[in-house]
Amino acid sequence: MIREPDLETFSHLLSLIYRGPLESAPWQGLLDALRETFASSATILVLRSPSQLDPGLILMSGVDLPDSDNRYSSGYYDLDPFVNLPAGEVVSLDQTVDQAALETSAFYQQCMEPWGIYHVLGVDLRDPGGVNASLRIARPRRTAAFGDADRRTLAMLAPHLQQALALHNRLQRLDTERALLESTVNRQALATLSIDDQRRLLQSNPVAERLLAQRDGIRVVDGAVELARSTEQQHFKALVGAACDALHQGRAAIAQAMSISRSASPHPLNLVLRPMGYDNQGKPLLALFISDPADKAEASQDVLAQLFRFTPAEARLAMLLANGHSLDAATAELGISRNTGRAHLRAIFAKTGVSQQTQLVSLLLKSVARLG
Repeated sequence: MIREPDLETFSHLLSLIYRGPLESAPWQGLLDALRETFASSATILVLRSPSQLDPGLILMSGVDLPDSDNRYSSGYYDLDPFVNLPAGEVVSLDQTVDQAALETSAFYQQCMEPWGIYHVLGVDLRDPGGVNASLRIARPRRTAAFGDADRRTLAMLAPHLQQALALHNRLQRLDTERALLESTVNRQALATLSIDDQRRLLQSNPVAERLLAQRDGIRVVDGAVELARSTEQQHFKALVGAACDALHQGRAAIAQAMSISRSASPHPLNLVLRPMGYDNQGKPLLALFISDPADKAEASQDVLAQLFRFTPAEARLAMLLANGHSLDAATAELGISRNTGRAHLRAIFAKTGVSQQTQLVSLLLKSVARLG
């Protein structure tokens, strides 16, 4: 039996709980510290339960187990008698299972005994936010069983671990949503940049990086975003200043737009500036969205074919039309006759329900094919 940890030790365990998602091996520091605190031989955190098709996600400390010999994930999880505990309740193995009967089981002989596990203390963490995890703390047979002090200590730690897991899940969802949004923006050829109140560039996506590298109309000078024409630069500064003033005054700031002239193209860039809030140092954050009217967001040929039941030849023609080609230019690029192209176009019209090329282009560019 251990003594309940002092305030310093308990504070250290709490810091490791909340630091866990930031570690390269999540919660490894916590699992190592729990082994020491509970005088245990192994600590195991199950974040995703194994199944026949999924080895699950199991983090361990004190169990040196190669992936090729993961007997627990590969079949013995279904035989584990110490699962599906009452949510949030700290329970020891000897409270739920007859130890003498357990020692004759294949699970004990194949999974517990080889790993030096006999006494086990556990808690299952579940909440509607998606947390479904299990923490197990194990000792070998030669040591004392877990006592009341052990249970109280784990009971105090469990709500914090559950909250940290919920935050971790939320951060993972946000990362996934951000990656999906970023992928969508990139596919639509939209340059996105974030700047501060001094117009310093903080972040940019690949489309913006390519645009800035051209240094035509917009560029980065000494780390700050600048427009080439002085009149446009002054207007840009005024928009940034107005957006920051609105943030400081707590007013709802609407997005502002302007055009950016270029020397290499008759088509100006279109810029939209939107206030986003403040960084962790209290500096205003602004987002810039820049589109080039000359760029066309390409649709996926395979997705077009699936959406509209196009043949491969029809999908290739539809893609060229959606990207601004005339029928003559498209047929020339595809190496087919105009009559063949017109036949394909009639079939495309019939399958999409439109009757004009302009309607077709609008339909294709608004479809989800660009996300494919």
